Amino acid sequence: METSSQHPAASAAVQRARPGRAEAPGLKGRLGFISLTAPEPPLVPPGTRARPAGEIHAALIDNLAARHFVTSPAETPAIQFLLILGAGLTGGLAFAFARPARALAGVLIWPAAAVGGSIHLFQTSGLFISPLYAVLVTALAGLALAARRLIEAQKRRALLRQAFAGRLADPEAAAGLARLEGDPEAAREREVTVLAADLRDFRALSRKSAPAPPAELLERGLAPLIELVLAGRGTLDQFRGDALLAFWNAPLPVADHPRAAVTVALALRRTGTLPKTGLGIHTGPAWAGRLGPPPLARYTLLGEAVDLGLKLERLARLYGVETAVSGATRQACGEAFAFQTLDLLRLPGRDQPLAVFAPLGPEEARARAGELERQEEALASYREGEFQKARLLFRALAAHHPELGLYEIFARRCAKLLRETPDEWTGAWSPVPPPSALE
Repeated sequence: METSSQHPAASAAVQRARPGRAEAPGLKGRLGFISLTAPEPPLVPPGTRARPAGEIHAALIDNLAARHFVTSPAETPAIQFLLILGAGLTGGLAFAFARPARALAGVLIWPAAAVGGSIHLFQTSGLFISPLYAVLVTALAGLALAARRLIEAQKRRALLRQAFAGRLADPEAAAGLARLEGDPEAAREREVTVLAADLRDFRALSRKSAPAPPAELLERGLAPLIELVLAGRGTLDQFRGDALLAFWNAPLPVADHPRAAVTVALALRRTGTLPKTGLGIHTGPAWAGRLGPPPLARYTLLGEAVDLGLKLERLARLYGVETAVSGATRQACGEAFAFQTLDLLRLPGRDQPLAVFAPLGPEEARARAGELERQEEALASYREGEFQKARLLFRALAAHHPELGLYEIFARRCAKLLRETPDEWTGAWSPVPPPSALE
């Protein structure tokens, strides 16, 4: 046996153990392991104790001699079967019904429990149950169901893209719809802003434009509005004849949808497109979703908000303005725009009167400041029941602004109220059918 003088402690121990030497006390009948250790092992993390190789070998031999082997309990197959079954069921249910983050959290419970239980069992009783099967089943279930979800998401995105083709500005908006919780086409009540549009005098203009087909006139009149609606995050709904319906805040949420709709109306006026387009805008609750019988079902709106949007468009034509908005839209816009007060109507089927306004651009509001001030004075007399004074003020406004039918309507209405003064006057006018009877 060779020894090294560089390690005197190891050399002395070897010399004592040589045959013929006196037996060292405590070494008889034992196996000894002599190993070298470095003062600061380079690969050991700071704060941890480096175990010498001899100690590890000694522990191994000691366990072999004492027959202390790593064993598994007799119930291991049944326990592993339950772990596999639990991991599979949990993974399947989680990935099938829960959102990805929650599914991942739920699925990781089984592998964590299997690994933690295996470590605890080994440390306390020396028994070992492999957690590998539970981990593999969870991973395989997750991969399989994740692939299935990916395929379903792609199919869903394709269906949504087809359902809203040309009706939303961004072709990738279908991806945003697919990320919404639940079915984005399912009917649900939500607050929307409705814009109803109609080309003014389309029939007369189409006859004058012959031999050009009416389709060209229709496209020329509605194309700018369609571009503005899509650019303003709106959704195109129905196209019927020379009329168009659009809305905001469905199916994708639009936080400032009343302002978005009024912005489109003002931008359309600046384009100077002919024929001119009359607009009605209202903000309120409506049912939005895939509505109608199966052969004709499509994503659309249903409710009073749509009816009021259409009525406001007709009122805009009668008042001689391009756009009429409801009081709900006016209030939701805050101080973002200037508005001209048009009317306060009590309509059948509504508990509260409908306030009607016309949005104004900043330059128009400044240019018409004097006119609007005189109108407010006339409206104040009208609301107070001073119909003679209001009639004279509205007559003067009609003479200076004959292009607006609004002032002539109020002058005739005041004359009628002088002849038939109501017992209780609240300032809200109740038009007699047909709806066009505003005087």
